[in-house]
Amino acid sequence: MKLASYIANGKACFGVVTGEGVLTLNQRLGAASLRDALAAGALADMRKAAEAAKPPRLGARCPSSRACSFGSPTRSSAMRVK
Repeated sequence: MKLASYIANGKACFGVVTGEGVLTLNQRLGAASLRDALAAGALADMRKAAEAAKPPRLGARCPSSRACSFGSPTRSSAMRVK
């Protein structure tokens, strides 16, 4: 599982990177940032959300509760979690 933290459309987002785009998890997990979600122990919840949901086509707009693509983020970071 690959996690990403990024800014899209001026909003800080984080989510799970998939082959189709990024499944945004801010609203799903009720966390403002990836760091907050990890500190709260939400890794298992992130994994469940990634397995349960298929993001829409690339180009969906953030901050939807479903997913968004990277588009042209102004800042991003990613990490792989096994």
